[in-house]
Amino acid sequence: MKVKQVKRRSRMVFLLLMFFTFAGAASAVTINVKNHKFDDGPNWASATYWTEPTYNVYFQPSDGSTYDSGGITGRAATLYSTGAAAICQELEDTYCDSYDTYKITFDLGYRNDFTGASYSDIRYLEVSIRNGSSIIASQMLRIGSPPLDDSVHPNVGTVMNKTVVLHVDRTAQPNEPLSLWFTNTHGTSNPSTEKHVIIDNVSVKGYNTVADWQFDVPDFFNDATGNHDLAALPNKPVYYGSPGVGNTGTFLSTQESTNAYGVYTPHSGDFDLSYFTLSAWVKMPSWAMGLGDFGTVASYRKTGSYNSGFSWYNNDDHWQMQLRSSEGCEYFPETPPPVVADDWTHLAFSFCKTADYGDDENIEKVKLHINGNYYDSQDGYHYKPVIPISPFTIGIGRPEAFPNCSLPFSGLIDNFQYFDHWMTNIEIADVFMETEAKNHTPSPNGTTFLVMTYNIRSLKNNLQYVPYSPEAVRDIIEAVNPDVLCLQEATESNVQWLGDQLGYSYRTWTECSYNFGNAILSKTPLLVVNKYTLPNTGDDQVRKMIVAHLIIEGKPYAIACTHFACTCENPDGPGARILQAQSVLNTLAWCKTPLILAGDLNNSRYGTPCDMLKTHFDESFDVATNQVNEGQLHYDHIMVDRNNFTDAVYMATVITEDEIEHADIASDHYPVVVSFMLQ
Repeated sequence: MKVKQVKRRSRMVFLLLMFFTFAGAASAVTINVKNHKFDDGPNWASATYWTEPTYNVYFQPSDGSTYDSGGITGRAATLYSTGAAAICQELEDTYCDSYDTYKITFDLGYRNDFTGASYSDIRYLEVSIRNGSSIIASQMLRIGSPPLDDSVHPNVGTVMNKTVVLHVDRTAQPNEPLSLWFTNTHGTSNPSTEKHVIIDNVSVKGYNTVADWQFDVPDFFNDATGNHDLAALPNKPVYYGSPGVGNTGTFLSTQESTNAYGVYTPHSGDFDLSYFTLSAWVKMPSWAMGLGDFGTVASYRKTGSYNSGFSWYNNDDHWQMQLRSSEGCEYFPETPPPVVADDWTHLAFSFCKTADYGDDENIEKVKLHINGNYYDSQDGYHYKPVIPISPFTIGIGRPEAFPNCSLPFSGLIDNFQYFDHWMTNIEIADVFMETEAKNHTPSPNGTTFLVMTYNIRSLKNNLQYVPYSPEAVRDIIEAVNPDVLCLQEATESNVQWLGDQLGYSYRTWTECSYNFGNAILSKTPLLVVNKYTLPNTGDDQVRKMIVAHLIIEGKPYAIACTHFACTCENPDGPGARILQAQSVLNTLAWCKTPLILAGDLNNSRYGTPCDMLKTHFDESFDVATNQVNEGQLHYDHIMVDRNNFTDAVYMATVITEDEIEHADIASDHYPVVVSFMLQ
């Protein structure tokens, strides 16, 4: 095959700069939002309990309805495109230093009835938390794409249940009241009555990193002495994430034992034992392997009683969690993973209460991650929390049968964190990547990397009018030579063959229906991989999303690859692609790593599912000068998280037969390529 030179027809777009920290998931503290459904008051009345810092916030019944079965019903807050229409409300009993993560959920609808609107006319809804008028954290949601009008979208044009996750450094904030703002930043060039957003059902939850013990701050993994020496963890300050924890003591203490050490803190009363995640880096020396002994990483038990608490420990060179209840002792996971000697390993255990049992016990679900990757989960464990005054120990524990005998950990422990919630898989991957990235030196400004997405039709001639050649697909990929390759309609053998042919050593694959699915191939290691099943209406194949975390040019990134449903209509509810777009948004909202979303969305850039995704992402297709995917071949997209992608500009190109010979016949889709240049 003759391969033509790839032409980079493109223009640059600078991305918004915002810096965030930790994220959270279910089980947080619910923050009171007054009149969160905006359903009180007469027509055209101000939003009760909400302040109007500018103007044009109304209840309007016609905007409080929708054409599908979900979303906004009844009255809602309507923000017209006046340039800066806003509503805000002080959050009850919440201050700038109360939480480090805020999850804000709300129903969002919008209309753009101005048929003369152009792409540049579309602006943003800003969701922010503020101290007075000073923005502490915010996210910009782009609202709408032209053309929308009453004939296409009666009432509220597009409705979604939106999740926004905002992160703050609460240790740097004063103890001052916090407020939630919604600001419509649409321009005023078009009639204000023809372009507006509608908000309803607002809720806010707060999350904390309750405790963060970094034993060798500011550097990780640099203890001068190690192995089993007592000096491996000397008396050092404990760095708490909350002033309510450890307020009666600020130092770890070592406990001497026959061959190792342990540390403890007696301030466990501030911990919520119904929903939490433990995270730590651990290193087991080879000399301690094969001894058949228990070594406790962390424990929270009422010593001397069989009916309380948990222990996380090394049991005969395997990692395991032991839970105690009146039922006795339960172990998780049932097949524990082996310890890797002489290597730092990141472990995370998550607990979530699912029901009450008897005698003050919980029924829990538990999950384990190793080096950021999901390993196993179980539901239905009986678990009895200990009395709050019991010590939470790090590096040592005591078996209840022999309360005077210590069980010290024989290795090293660092960066031990306690989170007050059941963390999502993406959050745990972020925690792992945050430390892992410190082992890499960022590349200089101007360095580029390429991401390519391509539906390869399983390398089969299943459409008779398309001449078939697996080698044609291979040659097109080889001509582009992307650093990261996202595939749809790929079988496991396809992924293996292309990886071997093109030298992609790192690849992963997730099966959907009919033995094909999504895949990510990379020239650099895929460090963390999470896989998700997307919702469906029952009239299409199973659809999934795969998310990989990796280091590119010394910096952490996340790549998500998916393939939306072919069918979308369901008379009893919203279409499958709308449900899938919603699921993707809510899943990826927790990711604070710079994120790229790629795939075959079976939807044009003007469709509702893409409009929904573009509340969070910038569509690279919109800024490509070579916009050829307008007929049958217009469903492939690469999108960039505008709020967290802080260090790059990007250039987009759609590869056609003008760029590479036979691109029009190798598959029934053209590939899309984006070049990212680090700043």
